[in-house]
Formats: sequence, C-alpha cells, structure tokens
Amino acid sequence: MTQSELQELIRTGAAAPLLAGTEIGPTWYDGQWWHIPGDAPDDADYELADAELSAQFDSLRRRTRLLEG
Repeated sequence: MTQSELQELIRTGAAAPLLAGTEIGPTWYDGQWWHIPGDAPDDADYELADAELSAQFDSLRRRTRLLEG
C-alpha cells in the first residue's frame, strides 16, 4: 500500500497510527499492522508486518495507551 493511500485512510479515520499525531510509521488498518521497513527508501510503500513485528507493535500500543491514560 502506498504512503499516500495509507495517509488518506488515517485522515478519514479508517486507519490508526501507532503514535497519535503521526502520519508515517506503524499503522493499524483492517485488523493488521502496516509498516515501512527501516532500511527502505523514504518513498517506499507500506508492507504488512509479520507475526513477530505485529506482536511488538501490539505491545507498544498497549504501553502507549497506558501512558496516554
């Protein structure tokens, strides 16, 4: 999925970034985590996160919600 496609989904509320207020980074959409690999070029498309990375994003999301309280 392209960055512009996912940014539009965030804008409409259909997708949620891991960190509120960000447009680039791990994003939850359609029951799955999407991300841009760290070694990818700046204009790279989003990719589905594998199970291990998804578990890490889930853990970070839980921690973030606790901090946001």
